[in-house]
Amino acid sequence: MTVIAFRDGLMAADTCAVWFGDLKDMGCHKIMRAGKKLIACAGMGCPSDEEALKWYKEGMPPWPEMNFVMLIASEKGLKLATTLGGFDLVKAEYFAIGAGAQCAMGAMYMGASAEEAVQAAIKHIDGCAGDVDVESLR
Repeated sequence: MTVIAFRDGLMAADTCAVWFGDLKDMGCHKIMRAGKKLIACAGMGCPSDEEALKWYKEGMPPWPEMNFVMLIASEKGLKLATTLGGFDLVKAEYFAIGAGAQCAMGAMYMGASAEEAVQAAIKHIDGCAGDVDVESLR
């Protein structure tokens, strides 16, 4: 379970990795860089960073064996890619994915930064835990 939030050029994520209800890692870094873009994945069976970046660089073709979403942030905006193939443009000024997404979105609706939104999800959503990693597009 996870929470990843984006707002105002910043992507934030918790550092907890849970697999089928079992805590696996409290130091999991989920935000990756691909050139000038920030990328993070959430879902059951997320691939390794190397596999996720390879899938992204290959144009995000359908990957039916996996079940995750990828949030891609660039200066041009946000995209949400799925393992079904392709992506959707996100037109909102902020967005979140993962088990804590609804809590994070509510926090950002009330004015929270991406980092504060992840902190809110860590406080209120079981499975979101650890520290908060923050990366900037700039």
